[in-house]
Amino acid sequence: MQVFDKVKNILVEELGNDENDITPESSISHVVYGLGTDSIVAADMFMSVEQEFQIEIPKKQIRTMITIRDLVNFIESITQTRKYAY
Repeated sequence: MQVFDKVKNILVEELGNDENDITPESSISHVVYGLGTDSIVAADMFMSVEQEFQIEIPKKQIRTMITIRDLVNFIESITQTRKYAY
C-alpha cells in the first residue's frame, strides 16, 4: 500500500471523512478541521500517522503543510532517508 493510501485510510478511520473527498491536493485544514474537528482529534490523527510510519512530525513542520500531498511528501522523504541509512 502506498503512503497516500495509508494516510487516506487514517483520515477516513480517525475523522470519518468520505474517502472520495480526499485527494493529494486536498487541503489539510479542510480535511482535518473542515468537519468541525477539534485540535485534540487532529492531534490524535497526526499521532496515528506517526505510529503508522514510525516517524515523528515536528509541530513546526505540521504548520507548513498545506495539502495532503505535503504530508505524504514529508513522510516519503523521512522513510526514504531511513531506508538508505541502513
